[in-house]
Amino acid sequence: MLIKTMSEILPWFRNANLQLDKAYQKNKLAHGLLICGPKQCGKSIYARTIAQSLMCRETTSLSQFCGKCKACHLFETGGHPDFYYVDKLTDAKGKQKQSIGIDQIRELTGHLVDTPQLDGWRVAIISSVTSMTTAAFNALLKTLEEPGKQTLLILLADNVGRVPATVRSRCQLVIPELERELVLLWLKEKSDCNQQELNQALNASYEAPFAALDFLNNHGASKQKAVFSALDGILQNRVQPHEFFSSVDIEDKDPALLLADYFYHVSSSQLTCKNGDMYQKLPQKMVFQLYDKVLDYRRAQYSGSNLQPKLQIEAILIQWFEIGRKIRR
Repeated sequence: MLIKTMSEILPWFRNANLQLDKAYQKNKLAHGLLICGPKQCGKSIYARTIAQSLMCRETTSLSQFCGKCKACHLFETGGHPDFYYVDKLTDAKGKQKQSIGIDQIRELTGHLVDTPQLDGWRVAIISSVTSMTTAAFNALLKTLEEPGKQTLLILLADNVGRVPATVRSRCQLVIPELERELVLLWLKEKSDCNQQELNQALNASYEAPFAALDFLNNHGASKQKAVFSALDGILQNRVQPHEFFSSVDIEDKDPALLLADYFYHVSSSQLTCKNGDMYQKLPQKMVFQLYDKVLDYRRAQYSGSNLQPKLQIEAILIQWFEIGRKIRR
């Protein structure tokens, strides 16, 4: 028995999947797919489902698989010899490297020219194509130009604008349709939350479906409240900037995103708060300046700058502390 189709599991990929399946049925599926969408929208899940459906021996439809044949069993246990997943490596200390290097791509392309071990498709997923070095991109181009028979390369990216044109032009672009109402319906099916809680989760998660689901399932609202309360404490000079990281549970969160959420919350609150409220006393220009500093830091992170996150965040919090000291005088 086949599992649900991908359009039922991740409805925002429905239209894209229909087009890919039509091409597949006519033996015209592109040898390179570039799936672009925000973090935690399910790109990797969708890519892996395409891969397994191609390898499944019991289905001829893209993004469906039986889960019972030998190929499915090997895929699900991580032992399929014709499936490759390329991600950033980790060093001896367990820290993930910032880029995917040329040696990884050369190893991958070497596998893709070999004869398939199970006489079927060979599929490779590159988890973060924008993390590839220039040399790695160049090494990948030849495979994109001259792929072997029944070979599919699936590239994942958060931002299509950061993918080199030489790579984009050789791939079929796949973009999820993340309409808010569609995502809200999906979240409602996955949780027992009311409409207000669903909207709050999406707002707090920058519209990313799986981030919103995690927000709902892991007490995201209460965690966010605790973070905002600690940041209010810094503004009120009750909490020292260096105490922030030890005062809240943010091990699984990006502190820069939390800080961006907070400054956005402060600027929005300034429009509705009453005279005498703490936020009302704040110079709005300064709030925006700190918000911009957080965004600048995020851009530097994406560009590969070797900044120390904790020191960068603490520097911004020190400024927040000093602003609070001035308005308290």
